Amino acid sequence: MPTTTGKRKPVEIPHLRNNRHRRRLVGMKMADVKEPVKQGFSKAYETVQEKVTEKAQDVARTTDDWVHENPWQAIAIVAVTSLILGVLLARPRIYQESD
Repeated sequence: MPTTTGKRKPVEIPHLRNNRHRRRLVGMKMADVKEPVKQGFSKAYETVQEKVTEKAQDVARTTDDWVHENPWQAIAIVAVTSLILGVLLARPRIYQESD
């Protein structure tokens, strides 16, 4: 089933695939309708969580490899970043009026 982005297949809720199931929903109670929807959201959340975890692990591995290949550049980046943050965080204290 094509989507607007063309990349992701939407999560289908098995009970809502065809019109026969949709017509059956009209007479159902809210609790009966909530369960399939809940299952669909749960499945979608698990899929998103797995993809985010995979991407985060991939970024961590890539960063680790780069730091091992370029240790001095990594040290320089951390030093410059720390200096900039130190200056920005200390700045309000420098300009405060003393009592």
